[in-house]
Amino acid sequence: MLDTDRLSLRPWRLEDCEEFRPIATDPQVMRYIHGGKPWSEEQITEFVTRQMTGLESNGFCMWRLLLKQHPERLIGFCGLQPWRDRPGLEIGYGGVIEIGWWLARDCWGQGFATEAARAVLQYGFGRSGLEKLIAVTHRDNQASQRVARRIGLEFECAVPLDALEIWVFSASSEASPAPR
Repeated sequence: MLDTDRLSLRPWRLEDCEEFRPIATDPQVMRYIHGGKPWSEEQITEFVTRQMTGLESNGFCMWRLLLKQHPERLIGFCGLQPWRDRPGLEIGYGGVIEIGWWLARDCWGQGFATEAARAVLQYGFGRSGLEKLIAVTHRDNQASQRVARRIGLEFECAVPLDALEIWVFSASSEASPAPR
């Protein structure tokens, strides 16, 4: 679907669940996601299935992320998905699209998330014609916040979610975010 200098973003297949498992069950990767709990087999399968369905219905998803040098290796995902207000988190973003990313721990700090997110942002505002994108991070997840800022998203607000505080970053197509 999308390519960058070092990465390929591709649709999911059900057999990708096996390769995604080490990422979704790594406590360090999950530290700021879903309360830090590793995902179950059911959650992994549901995620992959949702991405496959999302691509068919929306024209985008959280694409699986592959290194061009090692195209057989799944290193995470990056993409777009509809944001849905959740009970207790009515922040008025229903209908807005979220940009997100996860990476395998051994791929952190190499610029992969920024490179992939920049391509996805361009896809969202360009080919998909979206008007607004948001990124949602745990308030302590400084690495994801840096990625959001590097691709041109700006801090919008802090919102309580359960016992946590999440930060919402956003950009609109009119603002033409300048990557940093």
